[in-house]
This record gives sequence, structure tokens and C-alpha cells, in this order.
Amino acid sequence: MVNTRKRDYARHRMDMARKSREMSLDGRDIAPIPPIVNPRRRNACENDLNKFALEYFGGKKITKTFCSNHLAYLARLQDIILHGGKQANAMPRGSGKTTLAKIAAMWAVSYGHRKFIVIICATKEEAVAFMND
Repeated sequence: MVNTRKRDYARHRMDMARKSREMSLDGRDIAPIPPIVNPRRRNACENDLNKFALEYFGGKKITKTFCSNHLAYLARLQDIILHGGKQANAMPRGSGKTTLAKIAAMWAVSYGHRKFIVIICATKEEAVAFMND
């Protein structure tokens, strides 16, 4: 009787482990990656954050011409993404710092330049809004 219960319990554990693995695998499946619409454009932007920003967000999120401060900011972000480092940047309110940081984060993960991005916001609400974008 005892051996039968142990065997039943061992079988139950194995079944539960298998079901758990299957559920975990199903939960991680986010569907196949869609085909690249314009491979030439994608390849042209792989190592150029400025070009990526203008090609994919020009006229939408980016509605004005970049000034020298924007170009310098993008160059610093690109260098940090490609080679490592940290960046604290001050620019006037409404000048596009957050928008460019979001675009840089998308560029970094879209091309596999970085697996993880750390962006620090002043408040929890700002961080949530940033992540939702």
C-alpha cells in the first residue's frame, strides 16, 4: 500500500512538473516575429541612431529639425549604447530629451545592441508613463 502511494505521488509530481513546463512555455510564446517590411531601411539604421530616429519617427514623434544639442545628445546616447557608459543630461523642458531617450532605447533593443536598458525617471508616475510608451 505504501509503495503504491509513493509511486502515485511520484507520478503526480512528474505530471504536475510537465504541465507546469508546458504552461510556462505557452506563456512565453509571443508569436513569430513578423517579416521586416523594408530590410534596406532597417539595415541602414543599424549603426546610426540619428538615422533611425528620423527614418522611423520623423514627422510623428520628431516634428522639428535637430539642433546641435540634439545631435550631440544622440551621438552620446549611441556611443553609450554601443560601447557602454552612463549618461546624465540636462536640456530645457520640452526640448525632446525623453522622446529621444525612448527612441534610443527602442533602437538599442531592436537591433540587439543591448538586452537591458536602465532609464531612471523622477517619479513613479513618469516611469510608468515611460514604460507604457
